Formats: sequence, C-alpha cells, structure tokens
Amino acid sequence: MKRPEPTIRLSVDPRNPGEFLACCGLLELADRAWDAGAQGWFEAHAEAFCLEPLKRREFHDYDAPTLIAGLRKA
Repeated sequence: MKRPEPTIRLSVDPRNPGEFLACCGLLELADRAWDAGAQGWFEAHAEAFCLEPLKRREFHDYDAPTLIAGLRKA
C-alpha cells in the first residue's frame, strides 16, 4: 500500500532519542488538534518524519504553521 503524500515533513535523526520522542509528541498533538486524527511515519531511510491527517476536512489547513498556531491557543 502506497503512503499518502505527507502534509508535514520534518528532517530528523530518529536514532537521537530526543528527536524520536519529539516526533512522538508531535504526532500526539496533531492527532488531538486535527478533528479527524493523524498518522505519522518515518520515511524509508529515516531521514524525515511525516504527518498526515487520517481524514481531510474541507476548509481546514493541515500545515505546520496552522498546527503550531492552534497549539499556542490551547
């Protein structure tokens, strides 16, 4: 099964425990912030962490600046 094109892609080193845990936290926050939920994965060569909403809703931005702005308001 082909993965969807990610909405957010971050360059990370998942061998670094801090960066790995930050990705886990970001996935949790995105899942809570996006009404439809979120899925996350590391790319094949583990050079990037990707986030994508489970279901896209009209009139909703799923980009990183919108996610961060929403978290600041929380």
